[in-house]
Amino acid sequence: MEADARRRVERWLNSQTSNLQRFSDVVPYAEIAAETGLHADDVLQVVVNADPPLYAPFIHVYKGIPRGSKPFALYGYDQNSCLLDWEYSLVAGLKRYFSDHGYYALREVGTEPDIVHLCTAGTLFQLQENLNLRDLIAHENNPFPNNLWLVEVKGKQAFEFDHYTFAEGLGQIFEFPAEFLQGLLGSAAAKAGGHLYRMAVQLATGYWGKTNRRIHLALAIPNFSPTILWSGGKTVVIASSIYNRPLQAFLEYYRTGRSQARTGKYKYQRLFGQVLEAIDHKYDLRKLCAKNSQITFNVLGCESAPGVSQFQIKDLVTGGPPTLTG
Repeated sequence: MEADARRRVERWLNSQTSNLQRFSDVVPYAEIAAETGLHADDVLQVVVNADPPLYAPFIHVYKGIPRGSKPFALYGYDQNSCLLDWEYSLVAGLKRYFSDHGYYALREVGTEPDIVHLCTAGTLFQLQENLNLRDLIAHENNPFPNNLWLVEVKGKQAFEFDHYTFAEGLGQIFEFPAEFLQGLLGSAAAKAGGHLYRMAVQLATGYWGKTNRRIHLALAIPNFSPTILWSGGKTVVIASSIYNRPLQAFLEYYRTGRSQARTGKYKYQRLFGQVLEAIDHKYDLRKLCAKNSQITFNVLGCESAPGVSQFQIKDLVTGGPPTLTG
């Protein structure tokens, strides 16, 4: 029975490879059960006990050619639903996580009128979700919140782009010389505009600048392990999370102030070290990570380990759950 249930769920997941948008929110096990002829509890057991996780090669279009080179994996969100390790699915998981912990959260907000409203009114309650803006903004679900989270989410890319993608996420929060990103990507198109920090500074001129109110900037990344990746032109399974290498370099810099900007064996290590040093020089990155200032910086890991159906967020700087209060 267990083997048959797994085959049915695998077939179902492979039938969704041209329907990635379905995973823009969590998918109820009851829906999968209805489409596979299983019971919802059977689907739950298949998803959370799969090790390595179930995955399928989702289709994306590159230079006009459909390619099945996005191996997204399925993880449990809670007892009733699951999600992919795709960026927009993770944003949905984060929104639900914040909501489950007493917060009001919105995806894709952050227009100039939105920022002005947050400066004056302090809350998201009158705002509407849009497109191509900040991934997630959240505050306590009450009329006078004291903690505001501004979150940028990076999804899973090919393994060879781990340092670039992590640095790109940092560049959406902090501004630093674009040539570092361009060197990591090998393209002149990469930018590091630092939009989120500028937004935080603007918000601190109004409601969010008052005593006892804090603005928490965050880069959220998939931290599932094992994980399924595209590497060297094929799908592979690795024991660690996709961003483990740049994350360890980031944590080493936070703890010791030492980077690989001059000592790294490989160019990507040296460039990533230069990114960290540039951010620290301009913004005092290590102080922001220590969370002793009005504006803080956090690296959040999205996790759902095999055998555990509960999606969880980890503060990857402290190693514990994020502190959602000041």
